[in-house]
Amino acid sequence: MADGPEFGGDRQIMLDDRGTGLRITWHPQPGVAVLSLWRGDRCIGTFRAPPADMAALISFLSSVLAGAAAPGRLPTELRGSA
Repeated sequence: MADGPEFGGDRQIMLDDRGTGLRITWHPQPGVAVLSLWRGDRCIGTFRAPPADMAALISFLSSVLAGAAAPGRLPTELRGSA
């Protein structure tokens, strides 16, 4: 797992404060995003999400993050432009 967020291509990797990793990988065939949880180099669980489910997740996150975007509560890159 990476030491911090890793961006690019069709994969995203993030670590939480416990060191648990979340990897999101897009698979064009069969058209799903796979979310996997990692502890060190071991995958401990996966979830296969079709585009409609990912769109619902993105909508949910967008809504709750917009409400939490008070100054100092979110990193600058998540706040968007003023």
